[in-house]
Amino acid sequence: MNRMIRGLSPTLGAAVILCAFASVLLADTPAAFESQESNSPEQQGRHPDELTFTEISFPGAFATAVVGINNRGQITGAYIDAGGTQHGFLLDGGVFTTIDFPGSAAFNLARGINDRGQVVGTFFDAQGITRSYLFDDGVFTLLDIPGENGNTANGINNRGQIVGTFFDAADLPHGIFFDNGAYIPVEPPGATFSVLGGINDRGQIVGFFTEANGAAHGFLLDGGAFSRIDFPGAPLSAAQGVNNRGQIVGAFGESAEQPHGFLLDNGVYTQIDFPGSILTSLFGINDRGQIVGRFAGADALPHSFLAFKKR
Repeated sequence: MNRMIRGLSPTLGAAVILCAFASVLLADTPAAFESQESNSPEQQGRHPDELTFTEISFPGAFATAVVGINNRGQITGAYIDAGGTQHGFLLDGGVFTTIDFPGSAAFNLARGINDRGQVVGTFFDAQGITRSYLFDDGVFTLLDIPGENGNTANGINNRGQIVGTFFDAADLPHGIFFDNGAYIPVEPPGATFSVLGGINDRGQIVGFFTEANGAAHGFLLDGGAFSRIDFPGAPLSAAQGVNNRGQIVGAFGESAEQPHGFLLDNGVYTQIDFPGSILTSLFGINDRGQIVGRFAGADALPHSFLAFKKR
């Protein structure tokens, strides 16, 4: 379970997340949640044909996975080289730069990026445990997030606040918030496990959690109040990125094997799939409405893209 969920990691994308959800047991939906689900057809929103898609590939890589984007258009993610090793990267102005924590083993992922260019990410240490870092102006700082079996840093805002996940003694993930030197556990009521995916400058946090029956839900934490995010009619949903306008992106699925991307904007859900893909997941959105995500085509390999609204 541990490695599977930590691979939130781009190499497997939303299918991994939703498969992980499917393996957990179930409980009643907590009454404390205000649901943002809508079953009305008009809530499907803008047709994705309005978007322009550009594929992103690290030169010479076996596979590329994007995860984060800031308002400067800088993009973070990971790629797998010809030898099977996964590296983090930054894409800035068309130029790729590898970001690997010094001494890390086999796996790196540059996850979140703010407008100051600060990057948070994860790597495997020599024991194969997932650890987290802050990369700022060329300097790596290890984030000593509590957790018996490792942790992940997933998002950072312009105030330097970080959201992520720690793994307990049973290897289950739980959300955690880092602010001004203090780590604060964050978990929706009734969750069996949870992941915090993104945070904006208003302090709004998005993520996803499971109930004991295996149902997976996205959520928004705003001003101390949790709201559930469920794509209309879908049994599995995950919120994974949020911008300062409150627009949220993520993934949903009728099954774990075929997730689709979604955008939630002012109460309206829009399904977004890369053209011709067999699965799609969205991970980040900036204030310009640029979206980064991943898809699998007929080759079943992970690919990445940038999507933006046509002018």
